[in-house]
Amino acid sequence: GLVLRQRGVLALHGSAVVMGGRAWGFLGPGGSGKSTLAGAFARSGVPVLSEDVLALRPSGGEWRVSPAYDHLRIWEDSAQLLLGAEKELPSLSPTWEKRELNLADQNWPQGLSPSPLGGVFVLEDPLPAGNHVRVEELSAPVALVELVANSYMNYLADPSALGRELAAQAALSRAVRAWRLYPAAGAAGVRDTVTLLRGLIAGL
Repeated sequence: GLVLRQRGVLALHGSAVVMGGRAWGFLGPGGSGKSTLAGAFARSGVPVLSEDVLALRPSGGEWRVSPAYDHLRIWEDSAQLLLGAEKELPSLSPTWEKRELNLADQNWPQGLSPSPLGGVFVLEDPLPAGNHVRVEELSAPVALVELVANSYMNYLADPSALGRELAAQAALSRAVRAWRLYPAAGAAGVRDTVTLLRGLIAGL
């Protein structure tokens, strides 16, 4: 993600799936559930396009998301939520507790071609069990703040490039719709979140 930014590509900290011919991104800090949500979509037959790094390039008046890894990078509790307690996944690194969930190993679909971005969902902390999942559409100025906050590895960004990035992020915030997503906790909450988002996107 840092190298992409150095090459002038917008790189956000997020995952994306493909529905209706468009990419839909999930943004948020580490541990917010982006990869788990992408995995839940994949389990239901929706292709995962990108994971961890959401790379965006302008093309023909749209913003296109590039395909990324062939796996998800998830914590052990997320692996158990998606696959069950009996399934053990390999660690990504001896010094990192995240697990590698290979999409092909699960027969889950993967998007392999760049897709135009339809919109982004900014994940908030999960609501307590029993609450209804909800979304709130964001204005372009608020969406811009979220895009900046969820840029990949901001602490290592090149200060000389931030002005150019900000202009691109502002253009992106005006070009696509954005929502704040309040998911619900637990396996049932993840299923409800997928159901709600599939219905919302189908109706756009």
